[in-house]
Amino acid sequence: MAKLRSSSQSVYQTWATADGVYDATFNFLAINHPTPVGIKYWEIGNETFGTGYYAATSGNGYSVNYAVPYPYTSHTRLGNPALSPANYGQQVKAFSLAMKAVDPTIKIGAVVSTPLGDYSWDVFGGQHWTPQVLAQCATNIDFIIAHWYFYNGNNDNGSSLLPSVAANIPSMINGTGSHTGTSSGLKDWINQYRPNDPTNVSIFITEFGYTGSVTNAISGTPIIGPVTALFDADSYSTWMSYGVSNICFLEMNKTPFLGDSSSLTRGETFFAIELLHAMAAPGDMYVQATSDTSTMRAHAALQQSGNLGLVLLNENRTSSQTVNVTITNASLSSTGTVYQFGTANFSGTGETPVSGPSTNSASGFGNSFSITVPAYTMMVLVVPTVAGNTPPTLAPIENQTVNAGQTVAFTASATDTNQPPPALTFSLLSAPTNATLDANTGGFSWRPLVSQASTTNSITLEVTANGTPNLSTTQSFTVTVNPLTLPLASPVAWSNGQFTLQVSGESGPDYAVQMSTNLVDWNTLFTTNSPPMPFEWTDTNTALLPVQFYRIEVGPPLP
Repeated sequence: MAKLRSSSQSVYQTWATADGVYDATFNFLAINHPTPVGIKYWEIGNETFGTGYYAATSGNGYSVNYAVPYPYTSHTRLGNPALSPANYGQQVKAFSLAMKAVDPTIKIGAVVSTPLGDYSWDVFGGQHWTPQVLAQCATNIDFIIAHWYFYNGNNDNGSSLLPSVAANIPSMINGTGSHTGTSSGLKDWINQYRPNDPTNVSIFITEFGYTGSVTNAISGTPIIGPVTALFDADSYSTWMSYGVSNICFLEMNKTPFLGDSSSLTRGETFFAIELLHAMAAPGDMYVQATSDTSTMRAHAALQQSGNLGLVLLNENRTSSQTVNVTITNASLSSTGTVYQFGTANFSGTGETPVSGPSTNSASGFGNSFSITVPAYTMMVLVVPTVAGNTPPTLAPIENQTVNAGQTVAFTASATDTNQPPPALTFSLLSAPTNATLDANTGGFSWRPLVSQASTTNSITLEVTANGTPNLSTTQSFTVTVNPLTLPLASPVAWSNGQFTLQVSGESGPDYAVQMSTNLVDWNTLFTTNSPPMPFEWTDTNTALLPVQFYRIEVGPPLP
């Protein structure tokens, strides 16, 4: 590649012809530029599973690989080990080691197939493409490359193409069911073959689109342009929400993007991506957004500027939809900006939009508002967040180890910086049944019973600030109750008909001394609550009965 780049087109033709590798289609790469261009990201191959190795790409295949000579009628390609995923993975590893030896900052990517659909054909000898590739090179790569082209049939009105995003992308990335074998998503394979640092392998979608066709219009209403815009916007947003690092629409020279003429006419995909940039830019953080209507897709991002970006995609062809928006864990301004692009930007049967997105200032926002999105239209709302309602802070609580009967008591410390200071309410989310928490003061108290000895108890406190909306914070800690040690009783004195008994045991529990004359009926003679140990007790009535038996009961609770 460096030699080709450094050559003029005539020089390239001379040496490439002499080497027997001249291909006129590569003339545009001969730019007479010997200085390195500093390319950092290297995709090793392109759909390298399409070489004829699998029955689905039988014959010569469509992806060139000269490891096996052409044509396939003379040299078998189906199942040939030289074209196998394992061999490709080994080549990726060797390329990565060589490249990184020169420049450790270079990033290397390996081609994978696309779950779950590709599992139907990317198999030979019971083995699928992606795991065989990653088994060889996962520790030597920085990203994986997948393509996705959904087949939506012919003359689709959007009812097949638009639902395909929600139906396919989540399982494509995260897998489904057992997350093994043909239930695996791309992250499952990365986790399996790069278990120690899976987040160091990114996912790139370097091509996507659809392979069927969309009808141009229905009864004069534009279809192909709005549908393509909604499909592309939803695909980009959904992949980003699942942590995909790079997404590329195929292709820039196609009508939906910029076309293939000198005028570079901006198409529906161009404008859809432009609106997504208003919703989220590099460095912004995607946040959870859900919709209870399948034809209304929603995505959101918290921007570094402090604004909230929300995209709403109305995938209903015939009807506008009014969306009731509720925002939690942030306070929004009442004013913001609305960007809109959809059916109204097209005319008749033409795919190319006649106008770009509209941009308008709007009011009536806040943490709960309603907005109407026209049929087959995408809308981006950018609303500033406002200070004045942040969650309270609950100080950390140390773990404790105690004996049965020893009281765990403290007052939870909570603060809130909002003005005026909101009312704070404390509650127990999880705790032993006999633990208490004062809702107003945060005073916590728990005295473990003897039946709770030898346990570890997870306790979670919550403090809630009364605001718009109510915000809360939790703290968790554990209390370990030691095993119970049985008490010991021993006589220490007998004098003038009085008997003195010494009781030893662990600090914390309550103790009771009981007496019986028959070992069946017992009377409690003395109780003490968590006394210093050991303690002594004297029976002043021993002369009244001929025989007496003593035992020690431990609580709480005591009889």
